[in-house]
Amino acid sequence: MSVFDFPGRVSWLLIAVSGAAAYAALLALGVTIELGRIALTVMLVAFFLAGSFFYLHIRPDRRLAIVTAATAFTLAFAASTGVLTYPAAATGEPTRDAMFMAFEHWIGIDWRALVDALTSSSLANTCLTLAYLSSLPQIPLTILVLGFVDRPERLATYLSLLPVTLLCTIALFALAPAFGPIPSYGIDGELFGRLGFGGKSFLPDFLALRQGRFTSFDLARMEGMVTFPSFHCVLAVLTAWALLPVRFIGVAAIILNVVVVISTVPVGGHYIADVAAGLTIAFVGLAIWTRNALRHPVTRDLVHLTPKDA
Repeated sequence: MSVFDFPGRVSWLLIAVSGAAAYAALLALGVTIELGRIALTVMLVAFFLAGSFFYLHIRPDRRLAIVTAATAFTLAFAASTGVLTYPAAATGEPTRDAMFMAFEHWIGIDWRALVDALTSSSLANTCLTLAYLSSLPQIPLTILVLGFVDRPERLATYLSLLPVTLLCTIALFALAPAFGPIPSYGIDGELFGRLGFGGKSFLPDFLALRQGRFTSFDLARMEGMVTFPSFHCVLAVLTAWALLPVRFIGVAAIILNVVVVISTVPVGGHYIADVAAGLTIAFVGLAIWTRNALRHPVTRDLVHLTPKDA
């Protein structure tokens, strides 16, 4: 029995390979990699894996073994697969903003009018911003909730889908990069000030990567490069699904993540196509993964360690 049995050895291998590819690609682009935050993350991953080992073999406790292994996996995922977004932004593919704007025109959506309406109330704008900011903190919350209510198989599925869906997102982003609707629609003035940071803060790094001027990568300052598809929408669906069976929390998670999806437009700076693509990746990923799990169930020693064994 190994700490890498949760959420699964294939998932651990996937983030290891994608992380190696990400950092190798950055070095190939001539980018200097700041090692401080990476070293800290590696130490934290090792610490939580050691904790999982402790609760597996020395003082057995299934719940704590799973929560510590899941925390280690999430930290490793954030410092590996997510980094691939940076070299993906430097592929040189033409930006597809015109295509995304044409799609909105075709379905009859005026992006400027939509975000103006969504942010016209300062209270509503604040709620949307807080919902958007909750997206990443919901991951450790989900780990804690599912870990301690004893839903390890659902947690394993949730965590395993994170690198899979992110890699799908990055692949589409590499083929269809975009500056996003804020610069493309020429949003300025008071409306620009009301819109969130998500569609603005990544632009200097994105432009530098496309122009070959990006020279230094610091994990602590990593920006969300991806416009299309929206990974916040992917996370919203996966997190809501993961917490759905938990009494009271499941309903709250659905409501919150519906707001997260809405917030990706004015706060995240996403086109409607970004939202649609993110939702599609999440739902298709869940459908394929759960169907495969039903046909080919996998017994994970860490998951199926019984309370008696513990």
